[in-house]
Order: sequence, then C-alpha cells, then structure tokens
Amino acid sequence: MRRYSDRSQRAFSLVEVLVAIGVISIVLAMAIFNYGTILPNYKANSAMDQLLSQLRSARERAIAHRREVQVQFVGTNQLTVTEIWLVGAAPPPTTVTFEGGAQYTAFKSVPDIPAPYSFGNSGPINFGATASPPANMRFSTTGAFIDAGNNTLLNGTVFLGIPGKPLTARAISVLGAAAHLSLNDDQPQVIASTYHTSSSREYVAIWYLEHLSPEFARQDSGPKKLPEVFRDSHISDDDIAFLGERGDQVRVVSLSTEDTGTRITLLRSSTKPPTPAPTPQSPTQ
Repeated sequence: MRRYSDRSQRAFSLVEVLVAIGVISIVLAMAIFNYGTILPNYKANSAMDQLLSQLRSARERAIAHRREVQVQFVGTNQLTVTEIWLVGAAPPPTTVTFEGGAQYTAFKSVPDIPAPYSFGNSGPINFGATASPPANMRFSTTGAFIDAGNNTLLNGTVFLGIPGKPLTARAISVLGAAAHLSLNDDQPQVIASTYHTSSSREYVAIWYLEHLSPEFARQDSGPKKLPEVFRDSHISDDDIAFLGERGDQVRVVSLSTEDTGTRITLLRSSTKPPTPAPTPQSPTQ
C-alpha cells in the first residue's frame, strides 16, 4: 500500500486549536468589559452635548432675537427653553429629554469641579450658591445669565450622569457676567458683561460677524481704535473686537483667548462720547 502526503490538507493540531480558542476568549472578555464601561460614558457624553447645545442655543437666541430666553430644568432629565415676548405671539417652548438614561445627578463620591468654576455641588442643579435654584432663570439680551426675579447675575453648575455609575459624572458651568463698571463722573457710564464659552475664539468671531448688525466693524489683534470712554475697560491688543455705533450708544464686543475657550466681554456706553476736535494742520509751505 502506498502513502501520499498532501501538506495542503493537513489539519490543525489540538494544541493549536486550544491556543486559538484561548486568544479569542481573552479578546472577547476584554471587549465585553470595555463595552460595559464605554457605553455608559457614551450615553453620558451624549446627554452633556445635548444640554450644552441647548444652553448655547438659548444664549444665542437671546442675543440674536433681542429677547430674554428662560431656561427651566424640568424633572430629572429634561430642559425647557422659552423665549419671552412682551408683544406678539412667541414661538412655542422647546423641551429636550436626555437620552440613554442620563439624569441630573451629583455623585457624593465625585468632588466639585476645580476653581474658578466651583460653585458648589450640594445638588445637581446648583445656582446662586444653593441647590434650590431660582424659579425664573434667563439669558438676557446681552447673553448674561440672570435671575429674572430680582435681575441679579447667576453663576452655577449643572451636574448629570447615569445613576449608580460615578464614572459617568459630567458637569457644565454657566457664568453669569462681570460686575458693572462706572467710570469717572465726567465720562459716560459703561456697562460691561462677561461670560465664557468653550468654543474657539475664531469660531465665536465668525458667529458674531454673521449675527451682529451692519454697523459693527471687526478689529483684529493689534492696537485698537476705540472711543476714549472705553480706556479703562481692559481690552487687550491681543483681543478681537467689534465696534458699533448707533444713535447715542456705542457698543463693543471683545473676544479673548483662554485656556478653556473664549472670554466674551460686551461693553455699552449709555451716552455717546463727544467727538474729539480735529488736530489742527500745519500751514503749507
């Protein structure tokens, strides 16, 4: 009897099969373990993006439409945004529900976010240094976040995540605005509001360029040509500024780059400063 050896038809040995099964088992175990961590984090990130998008949209609508926009944190997982119209029919409120089981929640094992945005974490919705936020919180027409009940500025943080999973803890801080500035008595009064966005400065500059009125002119980095009334307003030459004049008001939008995004400063003078007298020309020889 003859024997024929065909190497192409040889089978795997038992050891090779066991090694392959072992490798596949390890890979599957790692995938299952990571899936249990990645999926909840993905859902938490999705809820955070939803909330951040709605808050940004509310602020942008307040500025663009020149209407105050009310923000209400409803239940455990909803946000309602309402434009406040004193005259005419306002558009209907919009309500967003977080997906994937994410809720407003503050985990006791997770510390407050670092300064300067640490406004307290005693509750999931913490504004005005209390876990019981005001009932009527709004974005004003300048983009500031205020308590409409007494017209005061509000700073605070919204915490969210998936209950029982501290690794899904997420937080968004809202900065109200800076203090009002009063200059010398012989100068027009200047009102300043400052708030922060995580968007890049160029993105914010493009947004303002598209939404500001035609009288606003952009001034890029470099010496600024601003009215004397704004000399103490700490606008840096490195800032991007938009200057607009209408009637008896002068307005400036200043954009500064920060480590965590862009600082937006809105300045308004209540009375237009007098135009300086022209410099006399030297006689022509």
